[in-house]
Amino acid sequence: MPDEIGFPLRNPADAKAWFYLERRADIEEWAAQRDDAAALLVRYLRVLETPLSEMADDVGADVDLDGLDEGRFRVMGLRRQQWSGQGFDVAVTVEWDPKTLLSTGKDNPWPFVAVRHRGDRERFKTVKAAFVPVVKRLGGASQHPWAYWRFQKPATGAVDPEQLTRDVLAGFRQLWDEAATILG
Repeated sequence: MPDEIGFPLRNPADAKAWFYLERRADIEEWAAQRDDAAALLVRYLRVLETPLSEMADDVGADVDLDGLDEGRFRVMGLRRQQWSGQGFDVAVTVEWDPKTLLSTGKDNPWPFVAVRHRGDRERFKTVKAAFVPVVKRLGGASQHPWAYWRFQKPATGAVDPEQLTRDVLAGFRQLWDEAATILG
């Protein structure tokens, strides 16, 4: 058996892989902090209860915090009684998935603003159709039960919980104005 092994030469294309291998322990230690960072971000997002309550008074809406402590998504938002009176149970919301917040490779790594519909699929189709121009203009998406939704990602690679929360509120206000125009 020969003592020499013919290993491949280091290829510059593998630089990221070598970086990881040389620093694997540190990288994994830092990655383990993700849950703590997500919990910190949630504390910031929850302070939106106050500005949403204040906004509700200004726009003639009700605050909806029923989904803030349970369910797959944490949900807080505003709705108007007349929207339900027209047979459409719709709210403009801020939402996040606590299990995947800040996780790479997962479906919902960021908080999002949305127009959420509760009710039958036929009524959802009507609401969804009304929000098609908003989806195009604001760059969001639509999928049951959301007639519109858009992640609020940080403007830079760094996540500043305070700035991200401000951006979520700004996105919420923008979406509220769009929804109020469409839904009345």
